[in-house]
Amino acid sequence: MTQQARSTLFAGARTAIVTVTLPFVCTSCRADIRSVRSPRTCPGCGGDDFALARSPASEVVFVADPGHGWLLVTPERYRAYGLKAARISPSSCFAPDGCLFALEEDSDAEILLKAFREHHGVMPFIVERFEDPCKIRNWLHFPAARR
Repeated sequence: MTQQARSTLFAGARTAIVTVTLPFVCTSCRADIRSVRSPRTCPGCGGDDFALARSPASEVVFVADPGHGWLLVTPERYRAYGLKAARISPSSCFAPDGCLFALEEDSDAEILLKAFREHHGVMPFIVERFEDPCKIRNWLHFPAARR
């Protein structure tokens, strides 16, 4: 990874913040509604009960090997929840090209899940994968958090 790419990865200010919308389904009329948060009222039937539908936007991937696990997230999506890469612990990793963060299961992953729930009002679907050997073990670790 080049120094410029690395500084962009940790600065966050040089990349656009994305808005993450999720697919919700009205449980009364089955209307599909895309929204940042769970809708209050269905425009079709006036119903007020919604379920989160499965889509890449409503899922996070959890990768585990025989000894550990990580949640995968893009830097853009991580920042969409108001989180800063500079605060990720050294237990977490990032892909050599900077396109993915692997958030360690015992600390940083929980921060992402909490931010997702606060932002959207629901928890994501978690897609689990097992890898042995796991390529994440060879990724770069985050530096110690800057205070």
